[in-house]
Amino acid sequence: MVLSGYARKDSPDDTKYYGQILKETHGVSNIRIVENPSMEVIRALYQAASVVLVTSVGDPFPLVCLEAMACGKPVLGRNSGGIPEVVVRAGVLFEHDPNDLRTQVGSVMGDAEVRHKLGREARRVAEEFNWDRTANELFDTLKREVQKQRASA
Repeated sequence: MVLSGYARKDSPDDTKYYGQILKETHGVSNIRIVENPSMEVIRALYQAASVVLVTSVGDPFPLVCLEAMACGKPVLGRNSGGIPEVVVRAGVLFEHDPNDLRTQVGSVMGDAEVRHKLGREARRVAEEFNWDRTANELFDTLKREVQKQRASA
């Protein structure tokens, strides 16, 4: 298992959180921690992963999900913030419950066929999130609003 993320050195919460993780994983040979990775390292981590677990709380649009999915990796994401919008069609959501997390991870990790199917779908879904689509949807929304304003005037 590889744990990776960004720790803000000026944040007491981050320092405490990472300190606890380091303390709990000290001497454990099958857990590696990668703090503040470069983009090249992140890409290599995604490519080497079987699944990507995203535990963010309240993130309105977690790019980590799309990055992993663009690499063809299934994402297991917490049912929080914007994660469901991105993950629901090509990944697995879990609730804020360690037992649910354990069940979902076990289910996906225990079935290679499911992982490959989710990975293929993840890549397809990630390709839908692009700037052309975003710009077109924004333009359509603005156009509808203008038409509503004109109709009510």
